[in-house]
Amino acid sequence: MSKKTPYWLDYLQHPAHLMAVGVGCVAALVASLPWGGDGFGLTLLAMAALETVAIAVIPGLPRFRQWADEQERNRTLNQMYARLQAEIEAHGGSDHLQNFLRMTDRVASLYRMAEDAHSTLTRFDVQQLEDTTIDFLRLCLSDAAMKEARHKGSDSESTIRNKLHEVQQAMQRPDLSQHEMVQLRRAESDFSEALRRHSRMASRRAMLDAALLSMPIRMDEVYQMVMTAPRSGNMGSLLEESLAKLRISEEVSMDLDQELGLPIPPYRSAAPVAAPQAPAATAPRKRATIQTRN
Repeated sequence: MSKKTPYWLDYLQHPAHLMAVGVGCVAALVASLPWGGDGFGLTLLAMAALETVAIAVIPGLPRFRQWADEQERNRTLNQMYARLQAEIEAHGGSDHLQNFLRMTDRVASLYRMAEDAHSTLTRFDVQQLEDTTIDFLRLCLSDAAMKEARHKGSDSESTIRNKLHEVQQAMQRPDLSQHEMVQLRRAESDFSEALRRHSRMASRRAMLDAALLSMPIRMDEVYQMVMTAPRSGNMGSLLEESLAKLRISEEVSMDLDQELGLPIPPYRSAAPVAAPQAPAATAPRKRATIQTRN
């Protein structure tokens, strides 16, 4: 995921910068009381000089870039959460959304653990785990889309086989014209493809069910592993092993997105800037919410 907004724009939107501008405007007004327009103008001129220096220096600082990257990542993640949940709702909902909420609770707790100076867990480790919650929501969307297709009365495998058999029997008639034979062959091809697609979707349905059940369990395993041994020296290798298993579910979700034609772009966050010893303050992470159907 490439950076969408320049760092200088992030600086202009930083809460501390906005507060400094407000304080400067108040100072200019106060200076204008005893010295009139000269005091007001000189104060604004000093503010402009400081602003020029700040906008040239601050956006290049590692701590500031870490803050800006974190803000953009959170915005992108929340947008994906909102879009996926809206799509799930539009397709009739999924019974697995409560597990998604539990996974985001685990991630929030791991973020707090990563702030502990004595823990070997890093924010980058937690961000990789957080990315898997997007994959889980994709799986929930695939689950909702498949259920919607069944509820709309899609033909069963036996129905498709019967129709294919009827077409093949009709093709045996000796009095068929060339035009009728072409149409029957086309129908045979369509039914055969529908049968193959039905078989593929059945296998994918099994993979989907397995992934929806296993991902929350794997997330719980990672959570318990970190909480019981937060200072473990081989935390990185243990997390990588767990993430490798979770990424299998990511491949399943992308495969199903393509098969079902779901209009959701891929998401994968970029590696963050290495955190300094005293990380920049970040906005509090919002707790993920889900919408339930009555």
